[in-house]
Amino acid sequence: MEIKGAPLPPSSSSNQTALAEKPAIATLAGFRVGQTLQAVVVKAVVNQTALLQVNHQQLRVETQAPLSVGQRLAVEVMQIEPRPILRLQALPPPTPISAEQVANAALKQALPRQTGLPPLLANLHFLSQSQQVSATLAPLVLESIKKVIANLPKRSQVTTAEGLKAALKDSGLFLENKLANASTNSTAGRDIKAILSQLMAQIRQAPQTGNQTTTPLGPQAAVTALSAVNAQVPPPPQRSARSQPQAQASPTLMGITNVLNVLGEIGKQTEGALARLLLHQLASLPQQDQNTALWMFELPVQHQGKTDLFQFTIQEEEREKDDQDQPRYSIFLSFDLAGLGAVHIKLSYARERIYATAWAEEQATASFLQQEMKELSHRFEKAGITVGHLRCQHGTPPEPAIRCVHQSVLDINV
Repeated sequence: MEIKGAPLPPSSSSNQTALAEKPAIATLAGFRVGQTLQAVVVKAVVNQTALLQVNHQQLRVETQAPLSVGQRLAVEVMQIEPRPILRLQALPPPTPISAEQVANAALKQALPRQTGLPPLLANLHFLSQSQQVSATLAPLVLESIKKVIANLPKRSQVTTAEGLKAALKDSGLFLENKLANASTNSTAGRDIKAILSQLMAQIRQAPQTGNQTTTPLGPQAAVTALSAVNAQVPPPPQRSARSQPQAQASPTLMGITNVLNVLGEIGKQTEGALARLLLHQLASLPQQDQNTALWMFELPVQHQGKTDLFQFTIQEEEREKDDQDQPRYSIFLSFDLAGLGAVHIKLSYARERIYATAWAEEQATASFLQQEMKELSHRFEKAGITVGHLRCQHGTPPEPAIRCVHQSVLDINV
């Protein structure tokens, strides 16, 4: 690389221009041929010209090397007269970033932001039905809100095998995989993560007119408000803990008409929902010291203008080394429906037999479900499925016997 012009002090641009017209020989005064200098790239290569910081001097150099701002280099002085020439020594290989580092960085960003879906969905339903508030929103924001509601799975859809399969594919867990393997983005049109991302983009681009109106809270009121917010935030999904069912929420936008306050609230909730989706993806990644697969995701199901949330964990069961049978999977399902309370169900299918155990946190619900087990057994048998056992008990299921290990990098081929 050759020096262009004289050294440039880190001062005003007018001084730099003036100094650039001075004789180039002054550029390397005090240096000797063969000397190795440490340099930092101040400005990346544009038209084969870059700007380096060398020993408190800024030097314009001609180079075709792909340099980036902040990159540290070692250069050797090859010639001082008649025109200074520096030789770029071999670039050190980039420091490899491990999968664990990438996953940990994603976790650190997502954990403090994650929130549950129910408050967001309650507000989106409210906005889609409230003409007074929705009239203040930008048309593209309102269109994105209606798109989210329109694409939520309906109860009539998930009661069929094909409908449930399609809903699971669009749960957000497999979005990157679909995008990577599709010639167009049309396959992601109904994916919950895709449409929430579109909503987030429209909220950020919405006109910021007017002023947010907030009323300062006293110390005690602030503590009460913070406790109420924290109570709505479910624990993050992780392999080593059972899911905590989330009941329907009430809209938090009732009585709020200021458009910036509305955008701020749904923007924060949408960002939290996307962060939680990312945590589900990270929790579903293959583990370094485990040979069994596991997927965790949440499925919102719409019915009569409200949305219930069903949490799924699909886990491949461990097998003996000499076991030649097909892989066996267990499905853990958790939900909190109005009138029933929190319910957890484990379904397993092995050696052509179905096994189901339910835990109801309400005693009345446990008794009701136990009575319905006979009807469920009859339906399984009518479908040609042999029943191993079906039972229900009052309480909560035991914690999963899964060790919590560091996550791996998010793999779009999951």
